[in-house]
Amino acid sequence: STETAGHSAPKSADGTRSRRDERVRGEHQVWLACLAGHPDAQALMGDFFFSGTERLERDYERARELYQDAAVQSQPRALAQLGRMYAQGLGGPTDLKKAIECSLKAAESGFPQAQYHLYALHRQGDAFVGDHSTALHWLTAAADQRHPDAMMALAELIADKKVANRSFSDAQHFYEQCFNTPHLRIRALYAYANLVATHSESLRELESARHCIF
Repeated sequence: STETAGHSAPKSADGTRSRRDERVRGEHQVWLACLAGHPDAQALMGDFFFSGTERLERDYERARELYQDAAVQSQPRALAQLGRMYAQGLGGPTDLKKAIECSLKAAESGFPQAQYHLYALHRQGDAFVGDHSTALHWLTAAADQRHPDAMMALAELIADKKVANRSFSDAQHFYEQCFNTPHLRIRALYAYANLVATHSESLRELESARHCIF
């Protein structure tokens, strides 16, 4: 059971604990704090069940319950995760109203994952219908906190001239910030190269664009 999932293991022969033993002991301490009602511990324990650990199997229902407990105390990561789970129907039924409510609370507290999620819900037609400016506000807030997917999405909007008072250099900057994000790297490199090749007259930038492609 989860109550016994984190019991510490005995010391190894040389008197030290293995990394695995330390992780197990750490999980147990988090679980004790969770039982005491600490929202950060409840959110972290929710993360453990959401992704699974060496000793805990992935359990979306349990993760959702723990996030809900933490969300009662306005824990922002728990609210953000609940927003995702309600939107995707993970660990329980889909509830778009609650997905937006939870994501909005987390976004207002400055949590970039929730800010980007609000924009994603807007693109799906589930939030801020007909109110692109509010969705763009949250996308920009997430991008300004260097959320990779938000920076990529905002760069693409700027490159398509869909954001007022933003220049192509702003798009270049956001694309560059995505180069080291594995799931965005190729897309960002090609978008950057295309943008520079189309709009720049700088030989240095054009050479940089060529290296991005080749």
